[in-house]
Amino acid sequence: MFRLMLAMMLFASAGFAYDIEQLIKDATAHHAKSLASFDDMKLEYTGKFMAPGEGGESSITSTMYRKGEKWRMEGSMDMKGGKTTVNGKEMAGTGGLETVVLFDGKDTWTTAMGMKMKLPKDQAGSQTDYAEYWKEPPAGSKVVGEETVGGRAAWLVEYPENKMSKEPVKVWIDKEHFVHLQSTAMLSGKTIKSVFSDLKTVHGDFVIPYHAEVFSNDTKTMTVDLTKVEINKGLSDDLFSESSLEGGSMDMDIEKLMKQAEEMQKKYGGGSK
Repeated sequence: MFRLMLAMMLFASAGFAYDIEQLIKDATAHHAKSLASFDDMKLEYTGKFMAPGEGGESSITSTMYRKGEKWRMEGSMDMKGGKTTVNGKEMAGTGGLETVVLFDGKDTWTTAMGMKMKLPKDQAGSQTDYAEYWKEPPAGSKVVGEETVGGRAAWLVEYPENKMSKEPVKVWIDKEHFVHLQSTAMLSGKTIKSVFSDLKTVHGDFVIPYHAEVFSNDTKTMTVDLTKVEINKGLSDDLFSESSLEGGSMDMDIEKLMKQAEEMQKKYGGGSK
């Protein structure tokens, strides 16, 4: 009887021996095989951004281009009535906001408001999560359980606390296709929850969600739907080059910018006495 109980205990403990290293290895192999099934891909999305008390809804359109490991995301947000509001005050000259983020195979670049920025590696993570999340999760991440999300079996991965989130970020990853099904984080005192659903095969073994929703403290703030997929259209390599981005250069070192802001605040008022 003792031997039987010991064997059952060993079996139970071995049943959850799946660690973050093995998850990364399996996910990387899965996605490498999927990406190898086509030369290039273009995905078009539409959605809505809801800001209660800040002027209602804004429409969102975005296009993602992919070729091998390189990718480019172009996004546009059209403010309601050609205007946007901040804390209830209307801002002039803000009929729309356009951004571009691209990964050229080595570095991540972004443009916004006429400026072009190269993101430092430690600040590029949030931009690449949706495209390359399986490769470099934050140090200290771990698989903490197994759960069912939207009827699908998932691994529950926990990221350590960081400067952006005051609580560990949790990510639910589909066991079969290794894509995000759900994530939660604490940002600016609010629980931000993202839910991805309607998984469909795009090409070969490449499966992605066709629908996504974002909630802030249970209030829905964004919806996004995949509306069009094009495969092997012969995308040019130039599309994924930093030289294709317009705008002047800007230093995007967040810590440096925050330090400069603090110095300016102390120098010109508002600082602590």
